[in-house]
Amino acid sequence: MPGGFQGSVVVDAAGLVVGVSNNVNYDVQFDGSAAYNMPVAATTLLQFQQTTDRTAGNSVADGTLTVFLPVPFSVPVLLELANETPANSVTFAVPPTDQNVIAGSTDAFGQIQRNVFLLAGPPATFDVNVYYDVNNNGILEAGVDVLMATGTFTISP
Repeated sequence: MPGGFQGSVVVDAAGLVVGVSNNVNYDVQFDGSAAYNMPVAATTLLQFQQTTDRTAGNSVADGTLTVFLPVPFSVPVLLELANETPANSVTFAVPPTDQNVIAGSTDAFGQIQRNVFLLAGPPATFDVNVYYDVNNNGILEAGVDVLMATGTFTISP
């Protein structure tokens, strides 16, 4: 990389990709090195646990979504609810608000949990897409944020 380089690289792949770039400036006494690491997305795991109270429209969570990343540090992520059946049936916000994208960061163990609420239903089927929030701005941006994992879940009666 050229001196003073500031930037990023987005890699899209069908399989496991791991990358590390170590740069050393031998003109700097005692160090002058930098290391850049790339989060690994190949083994991202999504789990959904529905609760016993599945009453649509109330303030009690109808399930908990947990995402496990294979990296043990804070990673900015965006969670997106998509392909809801019936339409507009689940949300990340307390009803009646319909919020389909929520931002957050994984904890020291590489996981993040978010509650899911029913707006209509059950049953309700939905997809969850997990994106790496490249610029850490909390906004899902096509062509910027990187899809890391997808899962399909159902809240049954």
